[in-house]
Amino acid sequence: MKVTPFLVLGWLLPVAAFRTEESAGKLALHTKTENAQAPERRWAAAPVVHLGKDLGLDGDGALIPSLVPPPGNIFVLESREKFDFVESNSFVWNFVSRTNTDLTEGAPTTRVDQSFAELEGAFFSNFLGHRRTTIKNENGVPLFQIHLTKSVLNPTRIRWSWRISHPMTEEVLFTINKDMIGSGILFLRDEWTVYKGRMRDARPIYYVVGGYWGYGHQFFKSKTDWRRGLPALGEASEEKLRSIAGAPSVFSVEVTEGQDAALMLATTVIINMVHETENLKYTAAAVGAAR
Repeated sequence: MKVTPFLVLGWLLPVAAFRTEESAGKLALHTKTENAQAPERRWAAAPVVHLGKDLGLDGDGALIPSLVPPPGNIFVLESREKFDFVESNSFVWNFVSRTNTDLTEGAPTTRVDQSFAELEGAFFSNFLGHRRTTIKNENGVPLFQIHLTKSVLNPTRIRWSWRISHPMTEEVLFTINKDMIGSGILFLRDEWTVYKGRMRDARPIYYVVGGYWGYGHQFFKSKTDWRRGLPALGEASEEKLRSIAGAPSVFSVEVTEGQDAALMLATTVIINMVHETENLKYTAAAVGAAR
């Protein structure tokens, strides 16, 4: 019987798939064994996170208390966008690493690499509604929601205003607003303000400023702290190579001790959604002008 290249290819593909699966299985087993032998790498034996209880307007609780870096620690959290054919605002949140800055011999970084939450949006809500996205822990329990203050189709919406609300009671926990006028040269650096409760409650807790080029934002207690050149409390960034290649986005935030890491990560998701929408508008406008 004559052996054609197609027959050889048809035989090799299942073998290659089997070997890939086998290698993946060995890697997973190795990782599991390694983690079992080195529990200090793990953030938690069962990384189930819960919404903070002291989140009322008069409270000072964090969005997810177990993600607040303790004294002398820096946490790095990551938001990985899931691959989908339609934009639905679906992400996986990972605890990437922790760094102990109190040790005298450098600041060793411990890799954690644990997922702790997932974000699930919906197509119609994304394009026609409030762009509501629900954040759930690893057990599928809703933690909180991210959504626009006003619907996408609301003609009175003049700026980007988002809310983080309780998944059951709809109580507004935080409001994240993009300032209509940016800062820096030609006002090219976008500015955001994170409020406790609603904006009218007048309790700003973070001032966020972007960079001139690409994606990068810093968190401060106030705009005054930023102008004085004080160190940032958190810093968000994007993996550039993935963006250039057109792969699903990956955003990370580095958070200093005592700061609300989950709130900062949620803010980076909001900023990403706004940037994607604005880029689509600019592209559509450029295409229309070229015709």
